[in-house]
Amino acid sequence: GHGIQISSTLEYLLRNIPFNIVKVKGHWASDTFLVYLRRHTQILAPFMQAKPATHKNFLHYAIPPITIRG
Repeated sequence: GHGIQISSTLEYLLRNIPFNIVKVKGHWASDTFLVYLRRHTQILAPFMQAKPATHKNFLHYAIPPITIRG
């Protein structure tokens, strides 16, 4: 189940497929897919570093910007 989905997610990301498309292709019903990516950051790091555009997109989703509410 999830192991295959996260492996497929990595493959799609390495092929520069956008995150919203990866979510659909992986049949992720919710944003749980982002939780799995956060947990696998150390595994993904070498692959992301080799693909700067993918790395930038990954950081956007894995580490969302801080919003200040006032």
